[in-house]
Amino acid sequence: MRRLEGSPLETAALSQEDADYLYRLYPSLAHNHLHGCPACGKNRGVGVDGVVTLADGEWCCNCRDQLQRHKHYLNAGIGSTYQFLSWRDYHGDMNAARRVQNEYLDHLDVKVESGEGFILSSEQYGNGKTFMASQVAKTCVIMGYDTYFTTFPDMLSNMKAGWKDAEFEKWYRCKVDAAQVLFLDDVGKELMGGSGFNNDFARQTLDTLLRSRAQQGRVTIVTTNLASDTFSSTYSPAIWSLLKERDSFIRVNGDDFRSHTVALAKGQRRVW
Repeated sequence: MRRLEGSPLETAALSQEDADYLYRLYPSLAHNHLHGCPACGKNRGVGVDGVVTLADGEWCCNCRDQLQRHKHYLNAGIGSTYQFLSWRDYHGDMNAARRVQNEYLDHLDVKVESGEGFILSSEQYGNGKTFMASQVAKTCVIMGYDTYFTTFPDMLSNMKAGWKDAEFEKWYRCKVDAAQVLFLDDVGKELMGGSGFNNDFARQTLDTLLRSRAQQGRVTIVTTNLASDTFSSTYSPAIWSLLKERDSFIRVNGDDFRSHTVALAKGQRRVW
């Protein structure tokens, strides 16, 4: 059975703007009885306080809580694959994972208050950077922080598309500009062949975003496949210095285990 774990979010309501946009993307979420429980797959609203019982009477799932977690995670940009995984499913660099947990998550309130984030860097693809960032993002959501997770290539695509939807532009810009904790995944991937982005556009966008968020004391957490010297030469020493001034640098070693992660997510029936 899938289950989303953490502190209860049952009473935490989305803002009207967030709810409106989320329900535009996922219409069935606006009607609990139309959207199967993300954990047990059963119809919500059955049983006492939203808890569904199996045929033998065994309590199996707090569907109301699971639905709320699912909504809040989607609203924060956290995809279903990582919703159904937890730290116990991580099979990458344990030293890097311990640093994320011990140096950051154990002091999350202090870090967010001071606007400090971290950078996960490795030239190896699929070795757990996005996995770890997603787990931190879920904790931020559970702790009540306004959180948003996006890839840098997706962000550039949205901005370059010309904003045909004015409501989406307003919502998205608010997310990336004003979120207390912003996760920028795959910085550097936009420069790979065929992406359609030039380095000047990526550099200017990243510089403007990071400076604006730094001035507001907001947290920005970055994952990248660029080594520190390559990042600096690609985007500019000034941008690298700006990041390093506020963010800890965590090197992630290890091999690609993404296929294992995807297989685990498919087999899980619990939203963590």
